[in-house]
Amino acid sequence: MRTREPRYAARACARALFALAVTALSAAGGGCELAVPDTVPAFTCVPAAGSCPGDEVCDPVTMQCVPPAHPVGPDAQACTQVGCDCSGPSDCASGICGDQLTVTTDVYKAASDASFCTRPCCTSADCDASSVCFATAAGGSYCVLPAWLGRSTALGTGRGGAPCGVDSDCRSGICAGQACADTCCSTAHAQADCSPGATCAFGAFPGKSFDVHYTAYCAPASGAGANGASCTGNGQCLAALCAVGTCHDACRSSTDCGSTSEECAYAILPSFAIVTACATSPGSGEEGTSCQSDAACQSGFCDAASGLCTDVCFADTDCTADGWRCRPEMMALPGGASYSVLACGG
Repeated sequence: MRTREPRYAARACARALFALAVTALSAAGGGCELAVPDTVPAFTCVPAAGSCPGDEVCDPVTMQCVPPAHPVGPDAQACTQVGCDCSGPSDCASGICGDQLTVTTDVYKAASDASFCTRPCCTSADCDASSVCFATAAGGSYCVLPAWLGRSTALGTGRGGAPCGVDSDCRSGICAGQACADTCCSTAHAQADCSPGATCAFGAFPGKSFDVHYTAYCAPASGAGANGASCTGNGQCLAALCAVGTCHDACRSSTDCGSTSEECAYAILPSFAIVTACATSPGSGEEGTSCQSDAACQSGFCDAASGLCTDVCFADTDCTADGWRCRPEMMALPGGASYSVLACGG
């Protein structure tokens, strides 16, 4: 079988993606009366463009239409939460305004062709009560409204891999094959992301419409091969990813890969999906240490703007350097294509 030659990408902070030649891309007695009340019932809205009349906006806490900046509750920040329209980072409590490049064209269009406040996530439990985690397969996972993905807007508590009968049983809003389908980010810490009996493995997400990207999600283990084990096919690996004769785990930071000789890197698969997977590290510099090139860092990720080693991330808590947080960063590929990937930075 022929393998594809690695393709490398230049980016704003000099980060190179590594390409994986994957052996397979499969994973898992009278009349009726109408009672009319004297008062109009409360209108339930969705935090999205066009959900409310006039100049009002949908408060993401009460799900009611309110005037802009109308305070609701001691912690409510109207118009700044996940799903609310935004024109820049300062409009959002998270500091992340998801545009077409960040959240993908499909989600942007589902949001009425508008940018909206979002935040990074590993699983849907990381999101606000009314939103779920969506894996873009383009460099990050973000909280979005379930209706935009064709998922149930009534959300349950079932974690990824938990038994379910209907979509509303699941925190992600989707039940597939009698098991809740939800994203995850770390094979090494699958017990924190997924229900017992499921692991964090790569495959086509069992969603609807465009919600079927190749990504890491909670699924039954297909093999036993740990990260770095020799393999000839995906089915031999715990994370269902065999590339260049080696099993690769899903990861949320380089510490998930179990060795200072391993990095958590953005990988371009032959399907052109971008995922985070463990790979051989070019250097040993920890996050926040000085660097002049990617080769100096354990993560293989030197931020050119700060001159410090950084890392991939799915939440602010993944960032270990003082004051750093998880935010989108532009990455350019040869030929002019650009991606927005999550990375730690100031």
